[in-house]
Amino acid sequence: MKYLFVFLFSLASLQASSPPSWLKMPDRADPRPTGVSGWVLHDSTTITQETRTVVRRLHRYAIMPLSDAGKEAAICFEQYETKAEEVVSARAWAISPDGKKCRAFGGSEFLVFSPHISHWTWDQTTSAYFDPQRYIEPGWIFAWEVEIRSQFGAFDFDWSPGSALPLKFGSLEIIPEAGGHVKWKATASELEHPLTDGSRGSLRWTVSDLPGVKQEVPSNFDRNWKTVRAYALAPEEQAPNSKAWSDVVRLVRLQMDPQAASSPEINATATRLVGSGDLWKRIEPICHFVQKEIVYLSITIFTDSMAGFRPHPATRVFGDRYGDCKDKATLLCTMLEAVGVEGHVMLVNYGAPKQNSPEWPSAQFNHAIVAIRATEAPPPGWTSVRSGGEDYVLFDPTDDEVPLGLLPIGDTGGFGLVLAPDMDSPVLIPVVAPTADRISTVITETLAEDGSASIVVAEERTGLAAAQAIANDETLSLAERTGALEKRIQRRVPLISKLSWKSSGDRANGQWKCEASFSADFVAKRMSRTAMEVPTDLLSSLNPLEPWEEGAEGWWTLATGATHRSLRLSLSSGWEFAEVPADWSAKTSAGEVSMKYHREGSTLIGEIRVRLEGGVLDRAAYLDARDLLRGAIAAERRPVVLRRVTPIPAPGS
Repeated sequence: MKYLFVFLFSLASLQASSPPSWLKMPDRADPRPTGVSGWVLHDSTTITQETRTVVRRLHRYAIMPLSDAGKEAAICFEQYETKAEEVVSARAWAISPDGKKCRAFGGSEFLVFSPHISHWTWDQTTSAYFDPQRYIEPGWIFAWEVEIRSQFGAFDFDWSPGSALPLKFGSLEIIPEAGGHVKWKATASELEHPLTDGSRGSLRWTVSDLPGVKQEVPSNFDRNWKTVRAYALAPEEQAPNSKAWSDVVRLVRLQMDPQAASSPEINATATRLVGSGDLWKRIEPICHFVQKEIVYLSITIFTDSMAGFRPHPATRVFGDRYGDCKDKATLLCTMLEAVGVEGHVMLVNYGAPKQNSPEWPSAQFNHAIVAIRATEAPPPGWTSVRSGGEDYVLFDPTDDEVPLGLLPIGDTGGFGLVLAPDMDSPVLIPVVAPTADRISTVITETLAEDGSASIVVAEERTGLAAAQAIANDETLSLAERTGALEKRIQRRVPLISKLSWKSSGDRANGQWKCEASFSADFVAKRMSRTAMEVPTDLLSSLNPLEPWEEGAEGWWTLATGATHRSLRLSLSSGWEFAEVPADWSAKTSAGEVSMKYHREGSTLIGEIRVRLEGGVLDRAAYLDARDLLRGAIAAERRPVVLRRVTPIPAPGS
C-alpha cells in the first residue's frame, strides 16, 4: 500500500470547552456495552440537494472506545471524490468521559489520505483523515463532523444504520431542492415511518439503542442491513414513477457506448480467434481471451456521478491488456460484435442478491458481466435468462476460472440489468442448474486379510466443480495438487503409499476427470481378534455448512449441485460381512439424500446420491439444508463390520 498525506486546510486549530451541540453525552446511569471494543454514540447523515446538480452531505459521528483495540479503530476516515467533490468543513473533538475536558480540532489537523494501490485496484477515492490517538484513552469520546459539497447532482442513496458495534443514536435526513420531494422505500418495518417537515419536504429517519451486528455469518452470505433507499426529485419531477429502469439503462449506456468503439487490431484478433462449430464453440475462444489475457485492474477517475459506469475505451483496454469488470465486459462486447454476435453489458450485484428489486429502479450495482444473445440454443444446464423478449447466455469475463455457460455463485440469485436498447426491467439470474454442477466418484477397494487395502478411484466433475479443479491444475504445482489429494484421502485413511494419479480437463465443456490408485496400511479398525470395521465415507464430497449465528439476518446463496459416490468393497477370503449400514434417505425442501447398500458375494456395493436445491435462502431454509447435510454426513460415516471366518493362525505357524 502506498499513501499520500497532505493538509486538508490551512485553518488554525480550534480550542473549545464543550462537546458539539449535536452530541448527547451518555448519562452515568446508561449501562456500558460489554464484550465489544467500542460504543457508537452518534452516527447521523444529512443530505441536502441544493440544486439539480449540487448536493451537500454532512456526516456526524461519535464513538467511545472501550478498549485499546477500540481506541486504535477510533479514527475519522470520510471518503470523497476530489474531481467532483470538495470538503466544506471538518471538525473533531476529544472529550473526557464526564464531558468536562474537551479539545476541538479544525481543518489544519485533518489530513488528506490519497490515493492507495492494492494488488487489484488503483482507488482514487480520497479521505478526510484524522487520528486522535494522542488525545483519547478508552472511555473517552472521539467525535467528528465532515461536510462535503458534491457536483454529482441527483443521488440514489442507501442508508443502513448499525455496524459491528452497538449504536446509541443514528439518523438520516434528506432535504430535497426547494419545491421537490423525496421518493423512498425501507426494507424493515421499523424504518417505515420517517418524520416529515412539510415546509421543506424533508424526511428524517432515526434509530436508537441498536445492538452490534454479529459478524460470524456463513460464506456467500448477504446480510440484511435494514436499509432506507431514497432519491430526491426536482420540482418538475412530481410524477410518482418519474424514475424508471429504462432511465437507468439510458444513462449507463450514455457512458458505455462511446467507449465500445473497435479498431482494426481488435477486429483482426476477434476474427483470428473464432472457433469452429455452433455459435458457442465459435465464440468460446474470444471469451477465453478476454478472461485470461486481460488482467483485472481497476482504475476509476471520478469526475461525475456516472464515472463508476464509464469504462476505459475498448481500444485502450485491448492495448494495455488490463481493465476492471466494466472494461473487460465492454471489450468482449466489442470483439463479439466484430464477428457478428450480439452481446450487451449486464449489471449485477456480486455477493448481494437482495440489493435490487424490480419495483425500485436503481443504478446501485457493483459488477458487470456480459449477456450474449442466444440466436442458437445453448447446451443444457447453461446459465441463461430471458429479458426484453430475447434469450441471453450469461458470462463473467472477470472470473478467470468459470467457463462460458456458467457463472460464479456470487453473480447469481439476484436481479441483473441487461443494457440492451429499450430494456425496461431487470431479470432474475438463476442459480446454476443441478445438471451442470455434479461430482461423480467411483471407489474400488480391495481389502486384504490384515486390514490393509489397495484402492482405485475414478472421479468426474462438471460445472463449477470442474472449473475449480481445472483452475487448480493450471495454477498449482504437481506437488501442491498431490498434497491436496493426499490430504483429502487422509481425512479417513491416515497411512497411504504408492499414490499414483492423473487428471485431465476440458475447459470449454466444463468437464474434469481424475484417476488415482494407492495402498492403505490400515483401512480397517480392529474391534477384536475376530472383528474389524471399515469406513464407508472414503473420499466423501460432503462438507457441513457453517453455523448461522443467532442475531444474523440476511440470506445465504447455496449453489445447486449433485454428488454421486459409488463404493465397491471386496473382501479377502478370510473375512465376511457381519453388519452393513441400513439404507437411509431423507428429503426436504433443501434437497434429497439416498444411501443404498447391497451385497454381491464377497463385495459390498454402496450408492450414495445427494442433490441440493440452490437458491437464495433465508434462515429457515438454510437451517433445513444444514440439517439435511448433517444427517447425510452422519449416515455416510456408519462403518461396515467384518467378521473373521477362517481360524487365526497360531503364533509361529
